[in-house]
Amino acid sequence: MVTRARYLENEEQFSPTPSIRLMVQSELTNEEIERALLSITNIVHQLSA
Repeated sequence: MVTRARYLENEEQFSPTPSIRLMVQSELTNEEIERALLSITNIVHQLSA
């Protein structure tokens, strides 16, 4: 699941720094987690190009 945090930019005194939070199931192997991170990294690079 992907969700986006929303903030009230004009009403909050201190806006948090943009960030990404990832949650994974404890049953995933390191290989599965690394594969997911590689996919996310590739998508981010494509979006920022």
